[in-house]
Amino acid sequence: MNRKIRRLWSILSFEQRKRLGLLQVMVVAISIFELVTIGIIAGFMGIVSDNSKLDVYLSYVNVSFLKDMSFSSSLLFISCLILLLLTISSLLSVLMTKKINQISLKFGHELTCRLFYFYQNQDWEYYLRNNSSILTNKILIESSRLVGSVLVPIVNMFSRLVFILLISVAIFSYDIDTSLFIITFFVFSYIMISKVLKKRLQRNGRIVGEANQLKSKIVKEAFTNTKTAILLGKRKYFINSFEEQSLLQSQAHSSTMTIAGAPRYMMEWLAYVSMIMIIILNLIIKGDDFSAILPLLTIYGLAAFKLLPSLQQVYNSVATIKGNISVLDILEADLVASEVKMSSTDQIELIPFNDHFEVSQGYFSYVTNKKLALSSINIRVNKFEKIGIVGHSGSGKSTLIDVICGLLSLSSGKLNIDGQPVKDLSAWHHNISYVPQSVSLMDATIAENIAFGVEYSEIDWEKIHKSVELSCLTELVDSFSKGLDSHIGENGVQISGGQRQRISIARALYSESEILVFDEATSALDGITENQIMESIEKLSGKKTIIMIAHRLKTIRTCDRIYFMESGEIVDEGTYDYLIDNNEHFREMNKFA
Repeated sequence: MNRKIRRLWSILSFEQRKRLGLLQVMVVAISIFELVTIGIIAGFMGIVSDNSKLDVYLSYVNVSFLKDMSFSSSLLFISCLILLLLTISSLLSVLMTKKINQISLKFGHELTCRLFYFYQNQDWEYYLRNNSSILTNKILIESSRLVGSVLVPIVNMFSRLVFILLISVAIFSYDIDTSLFIITFFVFSYIMISKVLKKRLQRNGRIVGEANQLKSKIVKEAFTNTKTAILLGKRKYFINSFEEQSLLQSQAHSSTMTIAGAPRYMMEWLAYVSMIMIIILNLIIKGDDFSAILPLLTIYGLAAFKLLPSLQQVYNSVATIKGNISVLDILEADLVASEVKMSSTDQIELIPFNDHFEVSQGYFSYVTNKKLALSSINIRVNKFEKIGIVGHSGSGKSTLIDVICGLLSLSSGKLNIDGQPVKDLSAWHHNISYVPQSVSLMDATIAENIAFGVEYSEIDWEKIHKSVELSCLTELVDSFSKGLDSHIGENGVQISGGQRQRISIARALYSESEILVFDEATSALDGITENQIMESIEKLSGKKTIIMIAHRLKTIRTCDRIYFMESGEIVDEGTYDYLIDNNEHFREMNKFA
């Protein structure tokens, strides 16, 4: 556990470590104040049991007005002073708890945002390699677990350990023999309990982490496949899978909470036994002189009153940490990687597109599959050209588009813009608007979905209306009572697939990028709507550079040039008429267009 705590410390930024250091200084100051309060109370009990001790104590301090008071008045004054100190001590403890929670939970906010920022700045291939439900689980669940069940307990544990150390030093200086016996007894008991329960806590932590990931995955798959599950009667499969993981998680949580809380009662029993033993031992040694025993009992009683909750909190924190520290194994690699400062999009020097772009001798293979997805690709696209890319399923069309868009980096070869190689792909992205085959919409208004990523107050309504008209969305907008301000549900569930596709096209048009990429974007549309949109796209010819992937070859008839792909290679190119006359496979595809 110590090694993992050091690993967690190394993940924190300098500013976060500095805040923790200042917190510890505050903890030490408050602990010293509480210690002084205990000492004054012990002295007060000594005075109550033996009036003569008041003069002894006053000889150490130069407080003249106390010396002039009667015994009862002095006692009343000291009582009021103790009450004031106890009040201040309680308020300081509340303040310390508040600061611990503020600092710890601010760390949680910073670490969660750091993770989200890190994931949002990854390239497209990162998302191809990682399950989105696992990333979601890390951001929403595991990061909260790291803070609430590891970081907060660590801060609490160290704050209490400082107080325990100071109290222990104080009672050591008062009566070393008795203190040594009691502290050794408690420490030995704690070590034995920890050793017995250590493996169980670690096992519980692993179960909780694995169950969290699987639950997120099951929920995502269940909601994504709701329609299929209803029709096939398979909803019970997802329910049973979720219940199984949820039960395992709840049992592990229950076990950890029980282990964390149970020692409290044992510690209380040990404290009572210790107090009785102190009384017996001191009566044997000092006889029946109760006035000599009372201050001792007061000190140990107050120390126990303060120490027992602190010891229980330390043990509870240790048990909670051990039961959840495995979350560090889940998040550490990403948190360490997220320390690398990423360039803001505001600082990127955007690449202008003035004449042409080309892929030269391009090869690409996915990390998870060494087989070449693209091989010997050579393609040149001039500004304002309309280009078609066709081929059978699995021929590499979408991969080539991802390379052209700068979503994937070539394994070898070059992507050149106006004859210059692209060094930072993110500097090229702003030139491209992409319309995918599978549309994903936000649970927001039509206007917000078209403007995508723009605050409502900053939406350009002139561009919205223009995009709506070009994408043939006017009829849909007019069908809603609130028009463009109408909500369309999660992923556009309240509208048809064709209407979702048109919103995606409007989104691409709204950004007014130089290059429009349509990845079978009209495949979900009916014939009439498809013709209307193709007419709108045709109007953009000569104004925008257009790249189209299509299975329906009639949508690319008017392209200036068509690239025909097979097995990751461009095997032919030319106009529609040229390929019909000279390419047998293209003619075969055209029969089913």
